[in-house]
Amino acid sequence: MKTALIIEDDKDTLDILGYIVNDIGLKNVNSRTILTTHEIYELSPHIILLDHFLNMKLGDNLCLKIKSDPAIKHIPVIMLSTHLNIEVIAKKSLADTYLAKPFDIGDLTGLINTFII
Repeated sequence: MKTALIIEDDKDTLDILGYIVNDIGLKNVNSRTILTTHEIYELSPHIILLDHFLNMKLGDNLCLKIKSDPAIKHIPVIMLSTHLNIEVIAKKSLADTYLAKPFDIGDLTGLINTFII
């Protein structure tokens, strides 16, 4: 079974994202804090859903680290945020794509399926 790593500090959003990925047949591993690239490597996710704002830290910094690490840079990252400039932030952080919150569930599942299938 393929795995989605969900990095999101808001518990309700984390629960919703977990339900969505489970509904399309993925196992989810959740984190409410920034992980190290080594921790991500150990988890071996097939896709990462990454919130931009995480407990006063920025997910874009983690995304840059992921995309700079040869061992995990191949993992697709979907950045999620309410930030008005999420498109620019996602591009600068080398995220594979982004979704502005609130988002349509169909849009999220479509993006996940694009990268997973």
